[in-house]
Amino acid sequence: MSTSVVMVTYNSYPLTRRLVEPLAGGVGTEAEEIIIVDSASPDGTGEKLKADFPLIHYLPMPENRGYGAAVNAGAAQARGEWLLVLNGDVEIQPVQVNRLETLAEANGADLLAPLQETPEGEPIPTVRGFPTPWNILFARRSPLGKLLGNKGGYLRPLPVKTEPVGGAVGGACFLVKKESFQKIGGFDPNFFLFAEDTDFCKRLSAVGGRIYFTPEVKVRHFWGFSTGPAFLKTLRYQQDSLLYYFKKHFPGRRVSRTLLVFLFFLQRGFYRLVRLKK
Repeated sequence: MSTSVVMVTYNSYPLTRRLVEPLAGGVGTEAEEIIIVDSASPDGTGEKLKADFPLIHYLPMPENRGYGAAVNAGAAQARGEWLLVLNGDVEIQPVQVNRLETLAEANGADLLAPLQETPEGEPIPTVRGFPTPWNILFARRSPLGKLLGNKGGYLRPLPVKTEPVGGAVGGACFLVKKESFQKIGGFDPNFFLFAEDTDFCKRLSAVGGRIYFTPEVKVRHFWGFSTGPAFLKTLRYQQDSLLYYFKKHFPGRRVSRTLLVFLFFLQRGFYRLVRLKK
């Protein structure tokens, strides 16, 4: 077995440097290689990391084309049989990379996602069903979802053992067979940010790919570090990605998509009002 770590970073040098350091020590043992894809960071994150860790492969993007496009660029250069897709704000130790490989092989998984936790140790809900024009109305950030206490929607309880999910997992950290990644053409680069992982899992499932989650490996995710504090801008990225997702996977549901556009407009207004009152 061999794993290529493909880490995407954007404007997050201090944190990403700290997270890369232990991984760099595992190159040649737990990891075949580390490929840092820098999405044209204004602070020169990638160039600084290359100077700090000469063993890593540094791949600068000419412009910020989004998470999926950056992962695709890194995967195209990877030599390993497995790809550990990693956001630049996720902490994973070299021994955990090896553990993910072992679990994936033992379970016959095409894709295996670990348990993501906040820096405070709280589990992050990264397992979900596939969005539909109906369940999206009850998503976590929707007014209906808030009204119901973040219940409903397509989020699922985190499994308590290593098992297939029958849906999607979060894309900030997962191990995937390079062959399976290539089979479906990697991520759809038309997603700039958000929903690219759900689309990837949906397409992988459609060709018989086996998607697993394991709580036996825990990683820390400094959620939101790269996207920053611009909540409404981040929300707009998420909405745009979901609208593209529905256009792609539900092409005949034009009325539903029109309704979603209206509801997303109300959602942004709701959050603007809430933030103004603070």
